[in-house]
Amino acid sequence: MIKLVLGLSFFLLLSTFRVGFAQTQISGSVSGIWTKAQSPYRLTGDVTVPTGQTLVIQPGVVIEVPNWSTDLIVNGTLLAQGTATDSVYIRGKAIPQDNISTHGGSIFFNAGSSASILNYVSIDRMGDTWSF
Repeated sequence: MIKLVLGLSFFLLLSTFRVGFAQTQISGSVSGIWTKAQSPYRLTGDVTVPTGQTLVIQPGVVIEVPNWSTDLIVNGTLLAQGTATDSVYIRGKAIPQDNISTHGGSIFFNAGSSASILNYVSIDRMGDTWSF
């Protein structure tokens, strides 16, 4: 009986632990709402907010950009509005097996993105370096 109770307790603990580590992999054209519950959002390729579309990023969302060649391109509207106690985080996060990439790509705001708002957004380890 004790083994059954301990086994069940361990299973419930692991189930609860896994819920805190949801991850959403995303690339391509996006719009809609990114929530903290689905965070972190890991960009697996360039992500574009199309002209006439809006992407809302809620407080507490973490966006991971795994390498220098992956960009966030805003042609529409990006509303990333964290709070003083719960920011939005956009960060470069190198893939362990990728020895050449130590930071994420760039964030481009193109014509048509002027309605975008970023409040309480932390941007870390991002930005391309181009040399010719």
